[in-house]
Amino acid sequence: KEFENLQKPWLKLLSKINDAKESYHEKRRKLKKAKQAKKIIDSNIDATEEEKTEAQTSVNAYTKESANLRSKYEQLINEMKDLRPPYENSMKRVLDRTHEFERERLSKFKQLFNAFYNAINIQNDPYIIEMSTAFQNAIAAHDIEADIQWWNKHYGSDTNTSWPEFEE
Repeated sequence: KEFENLQKPWLKLLSKINDAKESYHEKRRKLKKAKQAKKIIDSNIDATEEEKTEAQTSVNAYTKESANLRSKYEQLINEMKDLRPPYENSMKRVLDRTHEFERERLSKFKQLFNAFYNAINIQNDPYIIEMSTAFQNAIAAHDIEADIQWWNKHYGSDTNTSWPEFEE
């Protein structure tokens, strides 16, 4: 928004410069055509004095208009040259503020993602480490043969069985 506000007067001036440039060059083209027409009329023996005067008047008018437009065009260019340093400084200040905002924004994202990473990172959680160590110790301490013998003693072939016998 600030860029837009700073650019409005600059864009208006640029538009004026482009209009002045276009007008100046258009008059220069017309002047060139008028000079060519005058040259042709001057070289024509059958041309009347009125035609020659009219051609000269046209050249003079286009020369004057061209000079006025050139002056206006140069004045606008000089105005832009004068306004350029403050415009550039203003734009730089806005750009610097934008960069500072972006630095803060990216810093907050970085902090947020680091916090998120630390929240889901289980390697540094003491409770998880303790639980994991206890689990690994329990797995390491497990005796497969003792487990099989216990099961066999309570439910398997080593259990005391009572088979039905004939009773009178």
